[in-house]
Amino acid sequence: MGLTLFWLQRSALTKELDTTVTATIFPLLEFTEYKTNGLKMESEGAKLAQFEVSGGSDVFVLGDGEGSEVQRSRSLGEARLEAHPGALDTPVFFDAKLDDGRSLRCASIRYTPAKSKRVREQNGATLDAILTIGRDRSALDRTIALLRLTLAGGITAALAAFVFLIRWSVRGGLTPLNELGVSVASIDATNLTRRISDARLPAELRPVADRVNELLSRLEASFARERRFSASAAHELRTPLAELRTLAELNLTTPSSAEESEESWRDVLASTLRMESLSASLLALAAATNQTITLKPQPIVLCDALLNAWASRRERAAERKIALDLAPIAQSIHADSALLDIVIGNLLGNAIEHSPGGSTVHVSATDDANSVTIHFRNPSPALTDEDLPRMFERFWKKDAARADGKHHGIGLSLASEICALLRATITARLHEGSIEFSIKFPRS
Repeated sequence: MGLTLFWLQRSALTKELDTTVTATIFPLLEFTEYKTNGLKMESEGAKLAQFEVSGGSDVFVLGDGEGSEVQRSRSLGEARLEAHPGALDTPVFFDAKLDDGRSLRCASIRYTPAKSKRVREQNGATLDAILTIGRDRSALDRTIALLRLTLAGGITAALAAFVFLIRWSVRGGLTPLNELGVSVASIDATNLTRRISDARLPAELRPVADRVNELLSRLEASFARERRFSASAAHELRTPLAELRTLAELNLTTPSSAEESEESWRDVLASTLRMESLSASLLALAAATNQTITLKPQPIVLCDALLNAWASRRERAAERKIALDLAPIAQSIHADSALLDIVIGNLLGNAIEHSPGGSTVHVSATDDANSVTIHFRNPSPALTDEDLPRMFERFWKKDAARADGKHHGIGLSLASEICALLRATITARLHEGSIEFSIKFPRS
């Protein structure tokens, strides 16, 4: 803005000086004439006071159309002043620096002078002339220099003020951000229940505080799940370990018959198998949560996968008199066959173990343009809506439904983790006394 203002002011001042030069050059044209002895400016014009002062502020040079000098003012002295003529009767303005150091604002004009009476009588040729007039521009230069200095000083002062104001405003504006950073830094694993208050935060930072609070809520829930997981894992291991210790102490301190010894070793084997089953489940769960696992997707016919999974559990289903109602399923998906078998097997096994004896497990499938969904439904009168949020937690058990001590409560959480690897989503809902699990697979 300062540069623009300087340019406008300099142009205006220069134009004003050009106006005064123009006001001088046009009257002088009237004093020039072609005579029999050539081009000449009458003394009334050539000897005006401003042109008679040696080294004065106003000068002129009169030349013929070919550029040869004809006459000059006394004020010009011996200095050389070049002409820059343009179109006929159109003045051309320019700056010139004389040999003696004077700076001039000049105008050159090409024109056709009048002819004297005798020249007209002799039918003399019509010739052009060039008149160049210059006026000292030192006053203009001083004004422009003062304007430049004033603007430079004003701009410098404004920039200094802006720097101060910007630093002050930025520092003030960042204070809430710094306070937010301090508040976030003060939160660790021991106080995840704390939340960031947005009462004193500006509107721009409130979404940040909201997202941080949401993150803290997720972290709090995650830490709570991990604590429950650790406690549940310890509890699951403590029971068989206590059994093994009791059996070992009993065998060491109490004489026993061969039959009693065999029964004791059978109990040891059962406890060992229980710990082995838990270890295998934990290893499978750890593998399912590994997001870098390499998948081997292939086309899978869902009906065949479901029948194969049920076949491996048919004996247990017969023990509990659980029947399978498999609706006609023609859909296929593209997935890792081994992982899909685990998911389907866990859901069918869950239905077989926790449905009332003599009930039926219903399996069906639906699809649309973007996905294929498998539905598993079985009676589950003991479950309530409050149980649904915890269905996929590790080691979670519903006492009335899972109090037999034969299962670890990892099957559904393992299915959920594997579904995440397969880019599928698993959900659960209760409907008229039945639990329904739905797995939604994206179409490849």
